[in-house]
Amino acid sequence: MASLGSQLLKTCDLGPGPDGKPAELTPERLSGFFFGILTGKVQIADLDGSVDIEEIRRALA
Repeated sequence: MASLGSQLLKTCDLGPGPDGKPAELTPERLSGFFFGILTGKVQIADLDGSVDIEEIRRALA
């Protein structure tokens, strides 16, 4: 199995964010997100396995 360490240390540009500024995925933001999950500050919705095509269409419009 290959290691993801080098991939996780790179900064990825996700394009413009809602505020028009670049949305960058950095190691600091990733670690903050996962730490937020562990401490309960970030809530993850349960997945039920269903897909709403209309919701996807609205999100991409």
